Amino acid sequence: MAFRTQALIGALLSWSAMTAAELRYPVRHDHWLKGGEGTLEIHEDGVRFHESKNRKHRWNWRWADIQQLKLSPRTIWVLTYEDVRLKLGQDRLHRFDLTGRGDFQDVWRLLRGRAEVRLVAALADTEAEVLWRVPVKLIRRFGGVQGILLATTHGLTFQADLAAHSRTWLWSDLDNVARTGPTMLTVTTYERALADYGSLKSFAFQLREPLAEDRFHHLWLQVQRHHGLKLLSDDTERSNVP
Repeated sequence: MAFRTQALIGALLSWSAMTAAELRYPVRHDHWLKGGEGTLEIHEDGVRFHESKNRKHRWNWRWADIQQLKLSPRTIWVLTYEDVRLKLGQDRLHRFDLTGRGDFQDVWRLLRGRAEVRLVAALADTEAEVLWRVPVKLIRRFGGVQGILLATTHGLTFQADLAAHSRTWLWSDLDNVARTGPTMLTVTTYERALADYGSLKSFAFQLREPLAEDRFHHLWLQVQRHHGLKLLSDDTERSNVP
């Protein structure tokens, strides 16, 4: 009996690992003429899509084929290296909208921290441990979006009042953080801006409450340490380890 129980547990664990490594969703593919429904598969090696009624709209992209995968709760954008001639050589962007229930949170859990995946998380991570938070307004070209900026053990999260503008950045997603005034904080990320061939995108936040100096210093140190900056304090800490 004990052996059967152990075997059943082992089978369940194996099934869980397999399903976690490959996720399938019913989606609608947005394209020039109407669109089409199909199945989107996210797995460890890349992304597959099969449109039900159009065999021409079936792709299998490895991570090396994808410039950027942008993820929101119910939409995924896949930016490839393929040029679109009718758009003067603009890179081809595919949009997939979830048609069933649920969201793409499991995709975030599967892909976060993967160095080979150029992932943009347009959602708020609600699972990470929060160190501190400050109310902010994201400055945009026309108006802005209010929300909360949270520092977590893994990076930064902007939890926007309008969910579509939320972002979650791991330390590896950040190029720099800077104070551009007593009430302004600029976060520069590796998200690809279509108008910027430097592949960097900046987010300017107006602080609705003061940000303590030690909190900003902590952000700056975490980003710099991830880039390999060797600090004197690091050597001091190592020398004090028995």
